[in-house]
Amino acid sequence: VAAIVAACRLDLVQLHGGETDADVAAVAARTGRPVIKVMRAGEPVSAAADYLLFDLAKGRDPEPGERDRLWEQARSAVAAGRRVFLAGRLRTEEVTAAIAAVAPHALDVSGGVESAPGRKDAALVRGFVEEVRRARP
Repeated sequence: VAAIVAACRLDLVQLHGGETDADVAAVAARTGRPVIKVMRAGEPVSAAADYLLFDLAKGRDPEPGERDRLWEQARSAVAAGRRVFLAGRLRTEEVTAAIAAVAPHALDVSGGVESAPGRKDAALVRGFVEEVRRARP
C-alpha cells in the first residue's frame, strides 16, 4: 500500500477490507496519509481511521432495514465528532434525507448517477450536486 501511495502521490488511503485498527494505524504510519475506512452496517467503528465511509455491502441487495442501521451508525459517529462520508447507492432524491439524517462530512456517489452500469450520466451528476448544494445547512 505504501509503495502505491508514494508512486501515485495519493492524498488519502481508502481501505475496504477487514482491516483492524492496528492495520489502519500501520497504513497511516507507513504512508503519512489520512486513512478512510469503509464501514458496513453493524461493524465495529474504526477508532484509528481519520475518516469513516459508511456504505452498503456490494454485490447484493440490502437487507430490510440495513440502510436505516447504516445511517444510524453514521449519525452516531458524527455525534461522536468523527468525520463521516456517507455512501450506499445514494440517488438524487435521497440526498436531502441523507444530509438531514446524518449530517455527513461528504457524500460518496457512484451507481446513483449512472444511466447504465459503469456509465456516469452528466445530467444525473449535475442534479445530484445541485441537490447537495440545496440540502447543505
